[in-house]
Amino acid sequence: MKRKVVYLSLVALMTLSLQSCFTTHNLYGAIYDIGLSSVESPSDAKERFGETKIVNYTDSVDKYRYEDDYIDIVWYVTKSRFNFELKNKTEHTMKINWDEVTYIDATGQAKRVIHQGVKYVDRDKAQASTTLPRGTRVSDCLIPSENIYYHNYYSQWTQHNIIPVEYSTEDKLISVAKQYEGQKLSIMMPIKIENTQNDYIFEFSLGDLKVDNKSYDVYDETSSQLVMSLGGLLLTLLLIPLI
Repeated sequence: MKRKVVYLSLVALMTLSLQSCFTTHNLYGAIYDIGLSSVESPSDAKERFGETKIVNYTDSVDKYRYEDDYIDIVWYVTKSRFNFELKNKTEHTMKINWDEVTYIDATGQAKRVIHQGVKYVDRDKAQASTTLPRGTRVSDCLIPSENIYYHNYYSQWTQHNIIPVEYSTEDKLISVAKQYEGQKLSIMMPIKIENTQNDYIFEFSLGDLKVDNKSYDVYDETSSQLVMSLGGLLLTLLLIPLI
């Protein structure tokens, strides 16, 4: 009976000690109100594509619709991706080569994107094209591939916010992220119609800054090894009198 009490006491002590091996960290990220501000369609759009327009509306989230005689596309942007629904309004087949779709960040650098269905681990591999027969639509999303990374603590793939600014303090985050308000982001999306490539450039504006707070526990392996070593020594000392 005495041996059992000693063992249970030791287990409780080790459990409390191991809990102290986890340290809680805060990570503050930047998210913005991002809205479609302009669309640059092919140069002869007024002649071939008809009148164009951008409409902003709310359907649980802020959405932006661009429409001409060829396409009808609705954008809604979350903190880490550009979601859209594209409709083919023509009598012909459309084709989107995803490897030619480009993201232009706030500094003007052109970057690769992946779309829905591509595994994060395959973010640098070639992507199959999508074909839209006449009158059909596709719902998809675009993620800047360099924002994707493997999170060692959670052992899974994840992604940074669209503007990948993250700091351990909120004050530092705000001081850096404020400079991006009002900046422009763009998506260049080539759409092929009847073997003719039409380059659409969708420009987005970064609006008000919001702070994204993430909390997570970090496992301190050094502290854990020390606790286990002390536990082993304590177990030996406690069991000697019982032998």
